Amino acid sequence: IAGVSPVLAIRYQIVVMYMILGAGALSALVSAQLARRMLFDDAQRMRPVSLTKR
Repeated sequence: IAGVSPVLAIRYQIVVMYMILGAGALSALVSAQLARRMLFDDAQRMRPVSLTKR
């Protein structure tokens, strides 16, 4: 960030770093929820269909 004080540039970098961290955490949570819904039924038993080849 040209022409800006180093302290402000560091703050921007920290904000961007936390945004990337948040996006990664959110995508991991969504992926885990989708996998859980696909692999387990309502009684929390593993679905045998999910273990077979398609």
